[in-house]
Amino acid sequence: MASAEELRQAISSNREKLSAALSAIGDRWETGDDGGWSPRAIAEHCIGREFDLGGIAAAAMRGEAADRRYARTNEPGE
Repeated sequence: MASAEELRQAISSNREKLSAALSAIGDRWETGDDGGWSPRAIAEHCIGREFDLGGIAAAAMRGEAADRRYARTNEPGE
């Protein structure tokens, strides 16, 4: 199992990768490839999931069960 510091480093690294990807999008922000998710939808999904997982991690660190609001699926728009 990863340590708290390893998890923080992974989160920071992935945030940097997301930032770089968003910077490279240009005028394709609202359009997806081949009927897929648009870069905007992907970014919104990632940000929402990071918030959700942060809540789960915070609850776990306090020795509590995660709140029901964090038990969502990975469907767009949820």
